[in-house]
Amino acid sequence: FQNKGYSQQAASWVSSGANEELPPQAVNELMGTDELSRLSQQLGVSQEEVSSGMAQILPEMMNHLTPQGGVPDDGDEVLNRGTSMLEQLMSAAQRR
Repeated sequence: FQNKGYSQQAASWVSSGANEELPPQAVNELMGTDELSRLSQQLGVSQEEVSSGMAQILPEMMNHLTPQGGVPDDGDEVLNRGTSMLEQLMSAAQRR
């Protein structure tokens, strides 16, 4: 996030304050076209829908995964739970 210019947004998700929004274009920049295409095909939705959904989900997901305002000691496990949560949310969105 820092390398792409979104460190302020990411820091807001981990802190205990309000979450800053992430524009869908940022998801394109952060994930890359290949990954967005893969997810789009896997979910059966457009890349724009993937970007928009990720932009909405990511701040909330990170906020929930860092309840004390910081990355917990079990960061790898937290990341795995977050990935699983994201996959579930994207699958639910696909069924709508």
